Amino acid sequence: MNSAFNQAVQEVLSRTSIVELIGADVRLQKKGTNYLGLCPFHQEKTPSFTVSEPKNYYHCFGCGAHGNAINYMMNRHNYSFKDAITLLADKSNVHLPEFSNKALTQAQQDVQQEKQREYKDQKQQIIEVHRLAAEYYHVALLKKREGDNARKYLQKRQVSPQTIVQFQIGYADGGLTKYLMSLGYSEELLLSAGVALREDQTKRIRDRFINRLMFPILDIRNRPIAFGGRTLDDSNPNIPKYLNSQDTPIFHKGSNLYNLNTAIKYIKEKGIVLVEGYMDVIAMVSYGFPQAVASLGTALTETQIEVLWKYCERPVLCFDGDNAGVRASIRVVRRVLPILKPGKTLFFCYLPKDLDPDELLKTQGANAMQEHLDNTSSLADVLWRDMVSVYEQKNSNRDTWIPEDKAALKRDILNVTTLIKDPDIQNLYKQLFLEKFNLMQKRPQQKGLLKPVPAVARLSPQSKPQKILGQKILLGILLEKPVLLSDVDELLSMMDFVNSELSEIKDWLLDVSVSDINYAEPTFLERCAAFLEKIGKDTLKVHAPFVFDLDASTEFILKRWKEIWFCTEGYSMIKGDFRRMGNALKQNFDEKSWNQMRALFSSIDYFDKDLM
Repeated sequence: MNSAFNQAVQEVLSRTSIVELIGADVRLQKKGTNYLGLCPFHQEKTPSFTVSEPKNYYHCFGCGAHGNAINYMMNRHNYSFKDAITLLADKSNVHLPEFSNKALTQAQQDVQQEKQREYKDQKQQIIEVHRLAAEYYHVALLKKREGDNARKYLQKRQVSPQTIVQFQIGYADGGLTKYLMSLGYSEELLLSAGVALREDQTKRIRDRFINRLMFPILDIRNRPIAFGGRTLDDSNPNIPKYLNSQDTPIFHKGSNLYNLNTAIKYIKEKGIVLVEGYMDVIAMVSYGFPQAVASLGTALTETQIEVLWKYCERPVLCFDGDNAGVRASIRVVRRVLPILKPGKTLFFCYLPKDLDPDELLKTQGANAMQEHLDNTSSLADVLWRDMVSVYEQKNSNRDTWIPEDKAALKRDILNVTTLIKDPDIQNLYKQLFLEKFNLMQKRPQQKGLLKPVPAVARLSPQSKPQKILGQKILLGILLEKPVLLSDVDELLSMMDFVNSELSEIKDWLLDVSVSDINYAEPTFLERCAAFLEKIGKDTLKVHAPFVFDLDASTEFILKRWKEIWFCTEGYSMIKGDFRRMGNALKQNFDEKSWNQMRALFSSIDYFDKDLM
């Protein structure tokens, strides 16, 4: 090996500012001791490309690109090793001695191996630092006097001691840096690991997390690789409520998910559910939903969606049902369109307004959460509702849309579907939306009719949670519109309720249907409101919004009620009747049995004509 040439290569690398070199191509922003930007080696919208001046290398957490200044010139600008080192030597005023092809090849190998070795060694050290940090925080929470407020906070949030241990929750008392340096770890390593930072004025090193409840973020090998910290000082508006670890060689916020290490064990059986925060995940797991994960304080990225798809083709994303939650879900929809793949999609679960998963579980229980998870909206439904809602609002005071808005919706359909890169999926989405658009032209346009049919109204047998939801909707409609009772009392009497509270409401409504009660009486309205509160008015608003539409006719609501009744109750009834009639005809093919079978066919024909 030509040692003189090899030394010259090292001199070139030490004199070359990798930040200036890459900054000529990529817009870099300083983040701690490193710089962050959009990766030049693959397309991305969320920066995952890190450049380190002290370490003289770059690394992309999205595509894995990694190297030094020479590697960058080779990979980005297609230079050979010889041309790259020659160009950089000229820029840094380093004289290159004469070299043979063998020396050139050896130098190239040495540079590559050295950087890989340095990077691997640093990663191992940072992993060890995070293991020690997680242990330190956890002990501080459990045993130190300084952790009193953190323990009281967790008790107030109903987090059990077993759950604290399960998630290795900790407390940052501000002494981690001193502890790690006492073990021999350098300031530079602690800064690179993201557990410490340097103060701007004093230039002294201190803990990154102070007076925070700490949530370790583990990789799929159950190793701590980062932390999320929740402040315990809510009185100071200048302190961020949540603070996450910076990007490091072992962690990138836009590529990881909280609790994925545990959730992957249950995905095959239960799927996967994405919620917003650490406490939401902890509550979900505590109430029997171990498949819950969370993004890490950022909007869901394309890389995180790809991670979800790696383990589950149809993940469910859980959002608050208020306007902010709906807007957040729409941003995800628009972000995912370009990366949709055959067989991979997203489903959306909207919770009642002002309730996150943690609050819903603690106030309504696991069954309520399961009901919402059983009644999700497809990506196509969410996108369609978003496109249509704009023009519904513009035409809210008209019986029909103006032609210009119809044309605008058709234009939006074509524009939005072009965002989908996969040609098959793009064509199918375009076909679906144009079919919906054409259907709008053929039917009377009443406000609220453009929303999709409730998830319970499917012509198929219902699971138990779906059936209970359907029964709640049917009773809720009658409590809001008791005038329908005279038309549906016979169907209502046929319903079999496993829930005692719902059965009580049914019996009361049947009593009302045969009485002379005035539906406008205050006592009657108060009783209806009380029963509706038990059912959940928000549930009715989500799954039967037409009930609250002032322009929806009584005839339309009646048809909807019967349709939901058939899908919730009638399907299984008629299926059972067919089985019994078939057996009866086998035993005794007489006129009475045949007439009963014909009557059964007539009942189906009634639903076909009246509803479909």
